[in-house]
Amino acid sequence: MPVTWIEYKQINILYVDYKNTTDKEKLQMLQQQADILAKHKEFSVLILVDVCDCNLSKEFMVEAKNISKQYIAPKTKRAAIIGVTGFRKLMLTGLNLFIKRNIVPFYDETSAKEFLFIEGKK
Repeated sequence: MPVTWIEYKQINILYVDYKNTTDKEKLQMLQQQADILAKHKEFSVLILVDVCDCNLSKEFMVEAKNISKQYIAPKTKRAAIIGVTGFRKLMLTGLNLFIKRNIVPFYDETSAKEFLFIEGKK
C-alpha cells in the first residue's frame, strides 16, 4: 500500500499516495495511517497526501472525516495535500472545519514538502 515514510531535507514525512487506487484500497490506507499514527505523540507527525488523479467517493469522504477526526488529526503536527482543485477545495474546507485542523493544499509536491520542512523545523 502506498503509505510510506519519506525523508525530505532530513525531516520525516508520512506520505500517503492515493493515486490510481480503488475505494477499497483508499479505505485500507486510511486505516493504515491511523495505525501508524497511533504509535506517535500528539501533534508530532508531518503528513503529505496526494489525491491527484483519483476519485474520492462519498463513502471514502465520510470514512476519512471520521477517522481523521478521531485518529489522524490528534497526531498531526502539519499536513499538506496536493491534487485539490475545483469542488475538492470545498470538500477540504469542510473537512478542515470538521477535524479542526488546517490541511494546506498545494499545486505541486515540492512546494508541499518545502512547507512541511519549514513547519517541521518549528
